[in-house]
Amino acid sequence: FHMARAKVFEHDAATGQVRRVHELPQSVDRKSFEWGYVAVRDGLLFGTATTRPEVIELNRRRRGNPGDAATDSIFAIDLAGGKHLWKYQGKSIDFQTIAVGPKRVYFIDSSVTSEQRSAILRQDKSELEHLEGAARQRAEDRLKALDVRLAVALDATTGKELWSTPV
Repeated sequence: FHMARAKVFEHDAATGQVRRVHELPQSVDRKSFEWGYVAVRDGLLFGTATTRPEVIELNRRRRGNPGDAATDSIFAIDLAGGKHLWKYQGKSIDFQTIAVGPKRVYFIDSSVTSEQRSAILRQDKSELEHLEGAARQRAEDRLKALDVRLAVALDATTGKELWSTPV
């Protein structure tokens, strides 16, 4: 398997011939996104839709915004028939956090709600009770800047969310 823009090419391992070409899901804008991650397990091909580099550069020039390479969705394709099975729409999934295991897909997404962020901050504030003065202020400042995200587990075959928890 190798990816090139909005496609992943599936090769015959013995001959190198292309067996099938897999596309991004139809709901993904191919002008703005390309394939950003590829993994295969148990007859399933997993991929992500990632912002194309030229779109990031255009946003940087137009708005002065560098626009990170956001991966906002992850999906699975059945290799036997080439059918798209599911697509999970997130906010910003770091493809380096994706782990494909037996029957499950795990990743970190930045789509945490303000309520979930507040709950994490409330948990972590218990450590501040024993601090005073400048040490307490530094700890509170670190806590306010805390990068809270959502750990997610999906069923690998259906894409159904099994659980998600703020971290």
